[in-house]
Parts: sequence; C-alpha cells; structure tokens
Amino acid sequence: MGAVFLCAMVLTAIVFGLGAWNPWNNVVLLSYFADPFRGVIAIAVLGYVALWLLLPVRNEAVDRRRLSGRLALIVVAMIGLAGYGLYGTHYYDYESREIVRTADGSRAVAMVKRWDYVDPRYHVFTASGVATSDVADIGPVCGAGDEIAFRDNQTIEISNAYGDFVIPLDPGTGQPLDYMVTCSELRSEAGG
Repeated sequence: MGAVFLCAMVLTAIVFGLGAWNPWNNVVLLSYFADPFRGVIAIAVLGYVALWLLLPVRNEAVDRRRLSGRLALIVVAMIGLAGYGLYGTHYYDYESREIVRTADGSRAVAMVKRWDYVDPRYHVFTASGVATSDVADIGPVCGAGDEIAFRDNQTIEISNAYGDFVIPLDPGTGQPLDYMVTCSELRSEAGG
C-alpha cells in the first residue's frame, strides 16, 4: 500500500506541475490542477501516508529521522494550507461552461469565470475532452439574451440586445481575428 501512495504522490506532483506550467491552456489543468497550494497539500498528505506505511516508527528513540520526515511533511502541508487559504481560494479560480460547439466538434465557445474577471466572459475552445484548450477571450457576457452560433468552423455569430456581431477565427489555430471590446462594439469597429 505504501508503494501505491508513493506512486500517487509522484503522479500528483507531475499533474500539479503541469497545471502550474500549462503552456497549452488546457481547460482540465486550468480547472483542477493550476493551484500550486492545493498541489502542495495533496503531495504532503500522500507523502505522509506513504512514509507512514513504508517506514513505520517502531521506537521513537531509534527512528528519529522517520519522525522528523513525518513532521517535515506536516509542516509543508500546513504551509500549503496557509497559502491556499490566502491565495488559492481566489487567485486560481477557473470555471467554464460550454455554450455552443461546431458541427465537427473541433471548436467551441464557452462562458468562463476567472479570478481576474469581474464578470464572466466568452472564450474560444479548440479540441474536445481532456485535450480541450482555451484559445482566447472574445468578449463579455452581456446577458441572458445572448445568442451564440457558429456559422462555420471559422466564424462565430453573437447576437445580443446591442446588435449582431461576427467574429472570424484563424482557420489553423482558432485564434479570434476580432473580439468584442464591449457588449456593443467590436475591436475593429473601435479602430483598435
């Protein structure tokens, strides 16, 4: 069992390391594994259990290093918990909900809530499943009456109370070639 917890600790460290790095903007990593403080807590707890199972303390006077290792992991977990309480509960929030997807499933528009957004925003996603990547922000959510559709794989149509807007996408990458600055204006219309 100790080896299982040790393997789980190593895998957890790898996944949280990828979540902190994440050059792909992978949605699964952004949603669950981007918070390094949560990772420190999980790694310390798994390491403690693995150490407890693999190297049991039979005599406190003789096995001082084993006790020191356990205490060090408890201190690391407490530091992670303090960091999570101060920063992790706010600075690493990422929540997404898919709104519409292309017919072939290669692209989607999702509503995203992040720690640095006052209000939710629309983002373009590429791929599907665990390979889904957040490509870019295309504008603010303007209300319950927003209607979003894909004309084709390279064109997003947004209709809201302020008008109808067309956002073209790069055919290769899915990057938006325009975006909504406000609910009533595209960047290209604003002259930027």
